[in-house]
Amino acid sequence: MMSLKSVITCIFIATGIQNFNSVKQSITQNCVVTGTIKGIQKDMLYIMFEDTSSKHIRIDSALVENEKFTYRVNLPKPQLCMLSLKVTNKSGKKIGFGMGAKVIISEGVLKIKAHKDSLTKLKAEGTFLQDEYNAVLKKLTTEYKIWSDLNLAHQKALKAKDSKQVNILEEKIVAEKLKIRQIIIEQAKLNPSSLVSSYIVYTNFPLVRDVSSNIYALLNATGKQYVYAQWLANRIFNSGTAIGGFAPAFELPDMNGNIISLDHYKGKYVLLDFWASWCGPCRAESPNLIKAYQAFRSKNFEVIGISIDKSRQNWIKALNEDKLPYPNVIIPQELLRKISDAYGVRSIPQNFLLDPKGKIIALNLRGSEVYQKMQEILK
Repeated sequence: MMSLKSVITCIFIATGIQNFNSVKQSITQNCVVTGTIKGIQKDMLYIMFEDTSSKHIRIDSALVENEKFTYRVNLPKPQLCMLSLKVTNKSGKKIGFGMGAKVIISEGVLKIKAHKDSLTKLKAEGTFLQDEYNAVLKKLTTEYKIWSDLNLAHQKALKAKDSKQVNILEEKIVAEKLKIRQIIIEQAKLNPSSLVSSYIVYTNFPLVRDVSSNIYALLNATGKQYVYAQWLANRIFNSGTAIGGFAPAFELPDMNGNIISLDHYKGKYVLLDFWASWCGPCRAESPNLIKAYQAFRSKNFEVIGISIDKSRQNWIKALNEDKLPYPNVIIPQELLRKISDAYGVRSIPQNFLLDPKGKIIALNLRGSEVYQKMQEILK
């Protein structure tokens, strides 16, 4: 099965009651991956393990003959890997690995069915962990599709200036977001030892960021040993931008070259909005931010747009097209890594709501959530 990616998130930096305790946790996991790949008479299938302690991906291989293959391996614990074939250029020369599909290799026999031209759509089943992964992924894929459709409808309603429909859709978007979160929370709660849980929480981090520490706490010692849980912990506890932390200071230029300092806004509630001109979901949020800004700017509230655009020209064009009335700055490319690491930003849109002392009090507010949060604070 393919790993899940939210279609309304722009990535810019190069992602039952029974639980895993019921799976035999032997020192060595005797694992077998077997199946068919239609259209291959003789070729190599490559197995890439990304969740290792090494800095490099470990690559194994299995021979596919007459469309069939069997791969055997002993592992100290279950691991998630990507199955891939090498791609060829027009002259028939193999030039690298093609896009593969992720599966979980654990004790038992994992059965694969695929076609060489659509390996990302392979079917994998037969082991407890793979079946668990398939089940939660099916739930999330269904809800993400609904969420995506709602966001597309919201964008159309905004363009049509249908305020009634916009408000209805914003309420549905918030409700759907909470529904997706609940699936992720239930996965961690019911399967605290599972590789699946650590992977699902980590890969959906932008959506659950503001409650990620609570979800991480649901994992037990076994669940926290997986590298995805370790990466998740690093994002939560070492980014410096969890709820309750203080937003890292910055000094960045606006469209006129004037330097805007975050320290200048101490004493105000400030929403920091990370976005880019090329990010459709980001720009779809602009009317929501404008609405909140206009409603609360006289009540000690400010919005600062922070662009990661490479093109200053495209950034300024977007500012004019969207008619953003609040301060906007752009991150020089030489500072992008430093600032994105400081804030733990790996995808956009992302935002951080600060209190007058500069402390983070909310994360990733979407739709009408900014307006509702400020209404709650200032009532």
